[in-house]
Amino acid sequence: MIKTEDYLREFIIIFFSQQRVIIWTTVAIFALSAAVAMFWPPTYVVEGSVLVKGKRSMRSPESLESVQLRTVLVDKEDLNSEAEILTSMEVIGLALEGLRKEGKVYADKNLSGEQLQALAATIRDGIKTVILPNSNIIEIKLFGKDAQLAQAVLHEVMANYVLRRRDVYNPKGMEDFFAGQVGQFDKGLQQEERRLLDLAAKSGSADAEQEIANNLTLKMELERQLYADRSKLTENQKFADHISNVLASEGIQFFSFIDNLSITHLGDQLQQLVVERGQAIRIYHPESKQIARIDEQVANLNKTLKNEVRTYKEGIESRIRVLQETTATLERDIQALEDKNLRLYEGHVAWQRVQREMALRSQSFGTFSQRLEEARIGSGTEATNLFSISILSWPKTPLSPIFPKPNRVIPMGLLAGFITGCCLGFLREYFDHTFKRPEDAERYAALPAIFSIPLDQ
Repeated sequence: MIKTEDYLREFIIIFFSQQRVIIWTTVAIFALSAAVAMFWPPTYVVEGSVLVKGKRSMRSPESLESVQLRTVLVDKEDLNSEAEILTSMEVIGLALEGLRKEGKVYADKNLSGEQLQALAATIRDGIKTVILPNSNIIEIKLFGKDAQLAQAVLHEVMANYVLRRRDVYNPKGMEDFFAGQVGQFDKGLQQEERRLLDLAAKSGSADAEQEIANNLTLKMELERQLYADRSKLTENQKFADHISNVLASEGIQFFSFIDNLSITHLGDQLQQLVVERGQAIRIYHPESKQIARIDEQVANLNKTLKNEVRTYKEGIESRIRVLQETTATLERDIQALEDKNLRLYEGHVAWQRVQREMALRSQSFGTFSQRLEEARIGSGTEATNLFSISILSWPKTPLSPIFPKPNRVIPMGLLAGFITGCCLGFLREYFDHTFKRPEDAERYAALPAIFSIPLDQ
């Protein structure tokens, strides 16, 4: 059978052979841990916690406009952002200034700007934030040598964090900005209103569009009347020209185409005389007295008929002049309406342009007015934030330090000393290549061991 090593025996041999190293190492580390437990300056930790709550509805009683309801959840980035705001240099600087003004801490020190920044950086290095798993809770810890000082500083930091966070999500300058925009758009609206009044005064109409429609209707009536008068004028002119041509022609004309009682009566009489002469000339000689008397009557009646026709023609010419004046008046009225409509349309186009400007300014004015009211309301509340915070626990003065704790440090020092001593002993034994037992000579030198002499003999 192959003989195996006895590890327990080896361990006991090494332990007793290196017992001085193990014991002195254990004693040294134990003494060091006892000194640390008794004389090391205590370190305290002050703790607080903040709950970040997501809004369950975007609509709030302060909102002035209708919005769709939806749920806003807090994600990891939001929690990290809140932690960054909490540990920002500005928040810590405001906390230190507040503590100094209240005379709680650092009141006797005349700190310059750089010194105050350095102190704030030191405090910031001592602050640790931890986001608790599966929650929206941020745990804040501040490590320090003075428990009461750490408690006061962390309390002031958390208080200033609440105020600073409100300023971040509702900047102080926002209300002034919106107020300036509201004033600017209100002034612009007043200017546009004055432009509308000027346009109405210039065009002479408060409602150009309606007046243009009325003028177009009147123009259509005038054009129909003008067309009718022009037709009458043309008809009368042709009729007068025809009468003139008939009057200028030779021979006897009865003017039966003229619808006039006197002319018709004279024409009928003349026609009867002509017929009578035709009958008489069958009986009498053309140069007889009877024929001469009828010819004289025909000539007189023809002359009378032509005079009557000329009088009738003068009446037609008088109507022609009236119609010419009427058509000229109608043409001037129609042209005046066209010119007026053109001016009204130009004014209407300018009015529409002003109306569009007013609509845009009015919309912007309403929007900025709503934002101004929301900024005024939101400056004192957190209603407009996507999520809000609640202080779960304010920091309290710890009763005992987290380091050193003698009941933990001393036993841990004793255990660490013993383990360290054993490790050093085994390392020393491992790097010591001398023969320490009779078996080593036979194992490594192949020589039999006769006897051994103890080290203390």
